[in-house]
Amino acid sequence: MVARIAMGAKDAQTVNAIKEADSYSGTAVIVAYSHCIAHGYDMANGASQQKLAVECGYWPLYRFDPRRSAPGESPLHLDSSAPKGRVQDYARNETRFRMVEQQDPDRFKH
Repeated sequence: MVARIAMGAKDAQTVNAIKEADSYSGTAVIVAYSHCIAHGYDMANGASQQKLAVECGYWPLYRFDPRRSAPGESPLHLDSSAPKGRVQDYARNETRFRMVEQQDPDRFKH
């Protein structure tokens, strides 16, 4: 069982992923978006930055549970909606990405 979560984006999806992982008899891996002071923004905005990452498609949320194959369902469940907004707008909130853009500004003109 594998899942990708972002607690600041969708609480219910996070809870569902953890419950599925807990009930799975084999190895379960949950990859969580974790904001960090090194990202270069106020940590008070961490949840909203996670939400932006999910909304623009930078950090898609999903759950992959092989048990769903038995009843004929797809084991992959995409919990994210279609991307809205631009990854560039999300990335510009973070110093770690702005530094890359500043090194080669022509590459990021769109």
